[in-house]
Amino acid sequence: MVPENFSGRLDIFLQEFLPEKLSLSRSKVKGFILSGNVGQGDKYVKDPSKKVKPMEEFWFLLPEIKNSKIEPQDIELDIVFEDEDVLVVNKPAGMVVHPGSGVSENTLVNALLHYCGNKISNVGSCDRPGIVHRIDKLTSGILVVAKTEKAYQGLIPQFADHSIFRRYIAISWGRIQKNLADHKNSNLRYSYSKNQYRLCTNIGRHVADRKKMAVLKVGGKTAVSKFREKKHFSMKGISLASLIECELETGRTHQLRVHLSHIGNPIIGDPTYGKKHKFS
Repeated sequence: MVPENFSGRLDIFLQEFLPEKLSLSRSKVKGFILSGNVGQGDKYVKDPSKKVKPMEEFWFLLPEIKNSKIEPQDIELDIVFEDEDVLVVNKPAGMVVHPGSGVSENTLVNALLHYCGNKISNVGSCDRPGIVHRIDKLTSGILVVAKTEKAYQGLIPQFADHSIFRRYIAISWGRIQKNLADHKNSNLRYSYSKNQYRLCTNIGRHVADRKKMAVLKVGGKTAVSKFREKKHFSMKGISLASLIECELETGRTHQLRVHLSHIGNPIIGDPTYGKKHKFS
């Protein structure tokens, strides 16, 4: 029943007044309404924006919640921070964030399901519970994980609009300064300000190898990265490598690796976008 002091949309009413333990986000409530799980009297109500009035009565059928089919695994986690809503972990290089593409075990999600139990299994997507952002398999670094639906719905838009600041450290071959100065490519736009390079390209699937990403002249999505050279390594006066601080303005797949490879400064040890170097 709609309280006397409430006036507004049906989806907002349900989200606010259904039991808090259900942890239903507004998007999930909308989905339930559109799927015919809400009604009034003997009629279904399928309009999430329907205006409700005080003392009106609605019925709600809670659908069977699909639990994650991913198997929990007792894998040690490097936990940096934890409270009731979020978990911050340091993912090691070599670990995949969540199952997919033939990988079903030894992922971060397998470890999270063992550590958090059923509490996290229904947070967000059932095939990647709790995951609000990712980093590549070969990249080590901090990941924020949502332990509650409320935290999940709060974090997702922050990562989408890049209001959460992320910084990466990489060691790449050569020097960005030299390569960009010699780089004449219409597919690349770059600027330099405050000791930082800003690169802008379009990135999409490689035309020949669909498992790889590439800078495209036509199609793809805009990708913007920032790089700052922190230290240079040389031998006998020849510049060999650079320690680079990297930032993302957008979050395309393999973006930093693709950009650095495209300008001739691939990350050392990158088996997909790197180059083989020999020293005599």
